[in-house]
Amino acid sequence: MYEYEYMYDSAGNLSGTVEWFVNPSSERREEKRYDYDKKNGIYKNVNMPQWYLLTNGSSGLGLVNNRLYSYISSPDGSEFRFEIYDYEYNEQGYPTKMYSYFDSEWVGGSSTSYIIRYVDED
Repeated sequence: MYEYEYMYDSAGNLSGTVEWFVNPSSERREEKRYDYDKKNGIYKNVNMPQWYLLTNGSSGLGLVNNRLYSYISSPDGSEFRFEIYDYEYNEQGYPTKMYSYFDSEWVGGSSTSYIIRYVDED
């Protein structure tokens, strides 16, 4: 069975998650922490909980601001950065491109890039 805990910062960004996997013979805990910039996030004006975005594949695309780094805690309690995000922005401060890649010390994974287009419905 999995259990999740979600933490938010004062701006409303998802600042961390804790995932527990519990079965009758053992328990595993994984903790992640996220840092953000101060620019507009792609979902800033969308009324949606961030945990939904996180669990449905919207990796670094932040609801309020844009994620810069993801950190993970190891079982011994030490923390290390495993994912890095870079952005290009339009004149209004919203991201138009996002690049995510894994820290050089993280084994595995791949890089991803997004092109973000906004539609004006006027």
